[in-house]
Amino acid sequence: MMRTLSVLLCSLVLSFAVSLPAAGSQAASDDAYVRFLHASPDLLNVDVYVDGHRVLEGFEFQSVSDYASLRGGKHKVELFASGETETPIVRDSFELEPGVAVTAAIAGQEEDLDVALFPDRSGGRGDQASLRLIHLSPNAPEVDVSADDRALFTGIGVLTASQYSDLPAGEVNLSINPSGNPEAPTVSEVALDLEPGKAYSTVLMGVAGQAPGLEVLLLEDGVVPGLPKSGMGGASPIVE
Repeated sequence: MMRTLSVLLCSLVLSFAVSLPAAGSQAASDDAYVRFLHASPDLLNVDVYVDGHRVLEGFEFQSVSDYASLRGGKHKVELFASGETETPIVRDSFELEPGVAVTAAIAGQEEDLDVALFPDRSGGRGDQASLRLIHLSPNAPEVDVSADDRALFTGIGVLTASQYSDLPAGEVNLSINPSGNPEAPTVSEVALDLEPGKAYSTVLMGVAGQAPGLEVLLLEDGVVPGLPKSGMGGASPIVE
């Protein structure tokens, strides 16, 4: 059965609970823009800290925050069980490039978590929409993706993203299948409604063959006031 996805279907958008550390006298061009996505299916609600500041509280599976500005450079991120402050579940760091928007995905399963960065494109080209796939299901196979029977991406593995592909705006039927095996059962099939001039990520998350099952979220990328449209492509995650 094909489902129709609008932006952020089955997801909860959260504003950062507190402001990220101010950039002082740095110009806006020195800032990067980051949003967090909770894609770990067996991780309970978490509080997210950046450079010692709590930025998200009670962050739950399938939730995504708004973008917030953060000075370009290296930053520390810590995840705590919600309400705890003693021992982090994850302590990691990442490097942000000034002027770039990224999605920081909390991914994997509780015993093997990563915080993976994916650079986001800000807008599509002309009257077309841009679309990519981010694979964050810890046990789903590599996948191939097609739109209205047109092959888009092949061999996308867990914790990686495809490049963006430009598509005509409007309704698109997206099929996600095990890589190299068109006869295998479809992993997911969804109908997307894409607007011209916008960039989107389809995110495959959840667990195949067991609860909570697999879900596909549709996120609009690079929604940052004043950020110019970019040709930034998808990339393998930056995990340190």
